Amino acid sequence: MEFKGLHAQYIIFLAGGILGLLILLMVVFIIGLDGWFCLLLAAGLGSGLVTKIYQLNRRHGTFGLMKKRASKKLPVRIRSGSRKIFFSPN
Repeated sequence: MEFKGLHAQYIIFLAGGILGLLILLMVVFIIGLDGWFCLLLAAGLGSGLVTKIYQLNRRHGTFGLMKKRASKKLPVRIRSGSRKIFFSPN
């Protein structure tokens, strides 16, 4: 699945980020800060979000982010106290 160059999970990341940004701006507006400040905050955080998502998409591709996350779960080394498991009689 691709939309405007974004692949797979990055579309969901972008949608979640925009939803979070909308909730943040509603809270800031309800608190009573100036409307111009809310507009500038939305523009700044929104452009930063889009830039970061496209950067991740370019760097890792469709499955690269999942592979990076999975590689952190692999052990660095496997230790064994005995060599018997390698010399089992068959």
